[in-house]
Amino acid sequence: MEKIRSNKYIKTPKNFDFSKIKDSLAGKGKSFAAFVFGDSVLRGVICDEKAGGYRMHRGRFADAMARFHLDVQNNSRFGFTVDRGSELIRETVTKENHPEFVFLEYGSNDCNFDWEKVAEEPDSEHEPVMPAERFTKLYSELVDYVFDCGSMPVVVLPPPIDSEKFLSWVCRKGLSRENILHWLGSADMIHRWQEYYSGLCENIAREKGCLIIDLRTPFLTRHDYDKLLCADGMHPTEKGHELIDGAFCRFWESMSNS
Repeated sequence: MEKIRSNKYIKTPKNFDFSKIKDSLAGKGKSFAAFVFGDSVLRGVICDEKAGGYRMHRGRFADAMARFHLDVQNNSRFGFTVDRGSELIRETVTKENHPEFVFLEYGSNDCNFDWEKVAEEPDSEHEPVMPAERFTKLYSELVDYVFDCGSMPVVVLPPPIDSEKFLSWVCRKGLSRENILHWLGSADMIHRWQEYYSGLCENIAREKGCLIIDLRTPFLTRHDYDKLLCADGMHPTEKGHELIDGAFCRFWESMSNS
């Protein structure tokens, strides 16, 4: 995680005062607002295989709000991609009404494919939901918009995907695993492709001078990695969501100590 003041690549919006943010984090000043925009991961969704559906993680951002005197508004939505997120953000964040921080977490749904079509036509070319070039363009424009509104954008790198779990989940209702693997080359391509989109997010953040929260590393460096992602290979388990909560708390700790 970058040191906020010492990193010369960090850009700040006009009239943004880090000293007031630091005082607020220490409980010495007025609380400030942080708006979160992303997909079901930051919403706190958990895949409940036994129930055959999804449920919510307990207390997303509750620890951070209590410890650091934050007013967090979680606008994350199930299935959202960067284009849908951009529409929501432009409706919610304006120059006249903007929070101090805007967190952006997109990429995992954008890099997904129409697996039914892939299974039906394994020798054809298939585009992701949001092709990389368009994803990069929209994400970059979104970061610029947030800066222009006067908020500090924070790019959140999404947790990794478990390729084998994901593929089994996709094929659970009868799609041809053989055909999908024929098109992929190997199941690992699922993980690599999502990692590629995460890299695009990181590149944008560094080019634009954004703060970054890395949710990938806390997962990938754990020996109990298999227990951190649900049966669908995408959504974190309760234990995985606790890692995410911890990453956000460390982010605010870094801010207060910078």
